Amino acid sequence: MELGRIEEYYFDGRRYDAENDDYALDIPFYVERAKRSGGPVLEIGCGTGRVTLPIAREGLEIVGLDIAPAMLARLGDKAAKEGLEIPLVEADCRHFSLDRLFELIICPFSAMQHMHDRASLEAFLDRVRAHLTPGAPFIFDVFNPNVEVLARGAGERFPVFTYTEEESGQEIFVEEATDYDDAAQVSHITWYCTGGGSDEVREEEIHLRCFYPQELDMLLYYNRFEILVKLGTFSGEPFASGLGRQIVVCRPV
Repeated sequence: MELGRIEEYYFDGRRYDAENDDYALDIPFYVERAKRSGGPVLEIGCGTGRVTLPIAREGLEIVGLDIAPAMLARLGDKAAKEGLEIPLVEADCRHFSLDRLFELIICPFSAMQHMHDRASLEAFLDRVRAHLTPGAPFIFDVFNPNVEVLARGAGERFPVFTYTEEESGQEIFVEEATDYDDAAQVSHITWYCTGGGSDEVREEEIHLRCFYPQELDMLLYYNRFEILVKLGTFSGEPFASGLGRQIVVCRPV
């Protein structure tokens, strides 16, 4: 991800919610970890509050940080409607200073995969380290790369999901095409969205760095983070071959 660049995908908070609100597998996991920490919690890449709001509803102090103003505006509106006070910070996760420490930092929903180069990842991990109390954990999740999916022909479209537009109430059908850059380890993903009473095909792009399991472990090790536990599912299954996610609980050493 280029410095300061925001994917166009994150320009519309309402559309983002419509596309992603059905995903809730990770919420109980992050809420439980937040309760265990006692707060305060910093969520990096908070988006529109899919995880932030459930944590705040538990009475825990949580700060949301994101680079996309549209996402933060949407989260602010939702929090205000519920009477929740959630400090929001518009910042690049590689370059921020909040002048305070947290008992837990989380980065859910593959947000770390928006950073494609070593310098960005090291700057990000440095900022995480600088904002944790001694011994406090950093928890994040990323995909476990699926070689079969990455090897699919570039440009071929595959149906992935449907969602309902908030304004029109009409169903939108989404197909996905992936062009994998194996040198940069970046999946260039295009979603083709049709329906909603229109013949228009709307395209949305997102670019995600792939972290292979042993590479991810070494990235943390060489940036002085100790992995406490690595899971493959949010229900607590230990990470193993064939599982779709890498869920990491670690801490600075």
